[in-house]
Amino acid sequence: MIASPNGRKTVLLVLPQEGYDAGEFRYTWTSLRSRGIDCKVASPVKDKAVGGIDFYYPEFALDQADSAAFDGVLFLGGPGAEQLWENTQAQALAKKMAAKGGLVGGIGRGVVTLGKAGLLKGVRVTGNPSCKEMLEKLGARYSGSQVEPRWLRSNPKRVVTAFDAGAAIRFGQRVARDL
Repeated sequence: MIASPNGRKTVLLVLPQEGYDAGEFRYTWTSLRSRGIDCKVASPVKDKAVGGIDFYYPEFALDQADSAAFDGVLFLGGPGAEQLWENTQAQALAKKMAAKGGLVGGIGRGVVTLGKAGLLKGVRVTGNPSCKEMLEKLGARYSGSQVEPRWLRSNPKRVVTAFDAGAAIRFGQRVARDL
């Protein structure tokens, strides 16, 4: 896998441009950073991403994010995550990461992006309960657990999914362990 210039593993967090879940983002970020994982952020455009009263200026637009530069990619949820479900750049990023053996993950409504990319067929996942039916239509097996670490059939790494912001610290811990 690719290490950052300081020798650490690096994960790309993908935020919707508007309506990301600030708790999912901040707790996942903090959990990964506390375990020595470098985090970079992308959104559909390289401009201010907004999550309620929270905001973040991403380092990359999705079309600038190169899966070869990262060890994993995580799709964050919130009401705006639907922006990413049909986004072909987000889906391509997830597919490329899985194809190279990197870790892919999602939390809350962000898990659907992995399903839309075709990565969850037959895989046990969790995520926002409002997405259960859609995830099942995409071939995933929804559990409703806090965190689901599972092997992808086509990938020697794992897919890690999480329920919501309440599971974000455990999500980050699991991602760090699996990198």
